[in-house]
Amino acid sequence: MRIDPEDLRGHYASLSDEGLLDIDRSDLAPVAQGIYDQEITRRGLDHPPEQEVEAYHRPLPIFKAGADRDFASELRADTDDGPPPAWLGDAACPWSAYIYPDGDYMVTGAEVQTALRDAGIPNRIVVKPPEPEPPSTSRSLYCVMVPGDRGAHACSVVERRVFNRIAEAEWRSQLEAFSDEELRALNPEDFWGALLDRAERMKRAYVDEIARRKLPPAAR
Repeated sequence: MRIDPEDLRGHYASLSDEGLLDIDRSDLAPVAQGIYDQEITRRGLDHPPEQEVEAYHRPLPIFKAGADRDFASELRADTDDGPPPAWLGDAACPWSAYIYPDGDYMVTGAEVQTALRDAGIPNRIVVKPPEPEPPSTSRSLYCVMVPGDRGAHACSVVERRVFNRIAEAEWRSQLEAFSDEELRALNPEDFWGALLDRAERMKRAYVDEIARRKLPPAAR
């Protein structure tokens, strides 16, 4: 049976924070995982308070990331154990995930770190333990942190190198589930037209601001 993304979005949006976090992400299909992650991010449930970042730093074990590529073996020394870097107190978090039993957060985290490393962005793992008092979650939060002034660039790198690839795989999986008639009747703009429109608007806003200040275009 084909998954209806809109039905899933409506279902997840109707849940309380506690109900949403009680879902075992590893039990979901790839399409559902992507929609679930979007709802978690929309509610801000995937980011720790900035002032608690340094206090909860601790290293995580090395692991096998998968058959296609061992991302963990590619990580640089700046993600190993050692004194917290000076920038950690004012860090940004381009990606985080709650720790579930048998979850794939470490595999995704290693891929995120590798993408950041390839872009020349320092990063560090931080694990924030559960808060002792309700209504906080009982799950720890696994975070990949970067220098605060590199936050916007890091988010773009992670989206492009990691989650755009995941979104493409999910989109291909959805398309494979359509019948010939459904596929021919499909208008792709109904699915990703808004993303293209957003990108164009953001580019236009930048160009307009450069022009308003009468600045020369930035070198690329």
